[in-house]
Amino acid sequence: MGLLKGKAKEKSFLLGDLSREWFSVADPSIGDWFSDGRIKNMLDENRGKFFCIAAGNQYGSLDFTGPPGATTKIYFPFCFWVRRQGFKTEIFDESFEVTPMHSAYYQLTSKQKEDLEAKIKAGIASAAQSVSDFELLSHDERKYREFLRYYGYRTKRESIKKKPETEPDDFDELVLDPENTEEKEKFEKEIEKHRDYHALKAFFIDQVDANTGNDALRQIVQRWPTIITDFMKITDDHLDLEKIRKDLKISKAEAVVLLTKNKLFQEWKRMFFPEVKNRYERIKQLLKSRKKSVEEYREWVKPYIAKHRLIKEALSSSGGRMSRVSNFALIAGQAGSSSLTTLFCWKPFQVQEYYVSPGEISTYTPANAYDDWTKENLIWDEDHGLAATYPWITEKWVDSQVDAIFGKTEHARQGDPWMWEKRNYYTLIIIEFMKNNLRFPDGLEIEDGIFNLNAILMSSNAMLAKLLELKAKQFELEKYVDEMLGIKSDFLKGEKWKPKKNWLDFNLKLPINIPSKFSRFGPYENSLNDRVTKGYLTPMARYVYVPLASKLLDLAGWGKA
Repeated sequence: MGLLKGKAKEKSFLLGDLSREWFSVADPSIGDWFSDGRIKNMLDENRGKFFCIAAGNQYGSLDFTGPPGATTKIYFPFCFWVRRQGFKTEIFDESFEVTPMHSAYYQLTSKQKEDLEAKIKAGIASAAQSVSDFELLSHDERKYREFLRYYGYRTKRESIKKKPETEPDDFDELVLDPENTEEKEKFEKEIEKHRDYHALKAFFIDQVDANTGNDALRQIVQRWPTIITDFMKITDDHLDLEKIRKDLKISKAEAVVLLTKNKLFQEWKRMFFPEVKNRYERIKQLLKSRKKSVEEYREWVKPYIAKHRLIKEALSSSGGRMSRVSNFALIAGQAGSSSLTTLFCWKPFQVQEYYVSPGEISTYTPANAYDDWTKENLIWDEDHGLAATYPWITEKWVDSQVDAIFGKTEHARQGDPWMWEKRNYYTLIIIEFMKNNLRFPDGLEIEDGIFNLNAILMSSNAMLAKLLELKAKQFELEKYVDEMLGIKSDFLKGEKWKPKKNWLDFNLKLPINIPSKFSRFGPYENSLNDRVTKGYLTPMARYVYVPLASKLLDLAGWGKA
């Protein structure tokens, strides 16, 4: 799209890495715009359409050392306090590592993973066996369904003339009996109308009569070449020798054979049909049972797969393995453990001069966080959109997650929405909690915790894209579980979003919605150097960042005797 210039990166989500480098400030007047330059270039090219800025002085780190549990006693009270301040809080990522020398903790985690693996293998094996049984029964069900269709039975879908608004679960099952006794005569006439005698006779010749030895029709066809054709012509009424001979104009000897075969065919139909019907009904019940058992096995094993997946060791990622080589705290011969938790805290940001904002439309109407520009640039762009990191996402999945974020789904309405449609700006606080536990040979144990606070101001569309990334990480766990069990999610069967073709084809819009190639207006603030520093970043430091940092220091006992 020509939006990204300067430092190039491989295809990845533009907002995927919001970590900052202190010594590469892009523009001191508005603080740090992050290290790779892509966000700054995008802001330069699309002022007023996108907003993601962090001040260079709103990033801090607290390193606290104490007895075991000391930093944990800071983390949880801080999380509860943050929620009471109106922030939404979610864990974005977490991992841990234990050295073998920490035998008690190491054996506990290893044994837990081994037990989970054994249960997962047993559950998948049981599910696989049920699937195998289900496939065998499905084959039998198809065969008996075929027989019953020869007899004239049809499904509910084929029986009704007008399609209902909502299809019942058994819409494609064969209707074997009328709904009430009053419609029995009509039901039987409908069956007779669809009955396929030709197919029934063909099956009788191939599968039943063929087993009668030398008297089979296929064996005596050499004597009467047209006997099979003649057999297909006779009807249920041909039970008289002279009638067969006269109607078909054949010899008396052949007529005797056809009369015998026709009586056998009539008797076979009378005996075979009830058996087919009963077997079909039994197989349908067994199929439902096997299908239910497969679902139950899968549901039973899902929590174990999820628990196994959530026990995320640092060495499972390339970054964790590389950092492990140079981690001063985790010495191979030292008993210790390390964990890293990344926490997202966010809430709407109220601009101090809300009614004196000449550069934004928010004075008149809230911005649409899920507009076409956001879809095209922040979600579906193949180079720097969310789809660059998560190529499996579909429009159906994104739409459903956006509804959940804004609280438009039944599940989301049970709790609080993650975002509000009438807010144009959000403050995102990324908290990294790095904890190290060490046990010394003399039995002494210490715990060290590092809290990194990173405050970022984002437009509502940028915040929406970042929360969609969080939803994608959550959904990947469910996707991983389904893939382990061979399940295809309905949300992954959709298509990618396609931009709407506009004959005007302009990039930006004026406040009165008149397209213009020369306008830099948009729904968000565009005066970055002047208004952002004074009206946005300064209040954010005073009312957001400083209170959070002060609370951490207070919980750590900073300045207390």
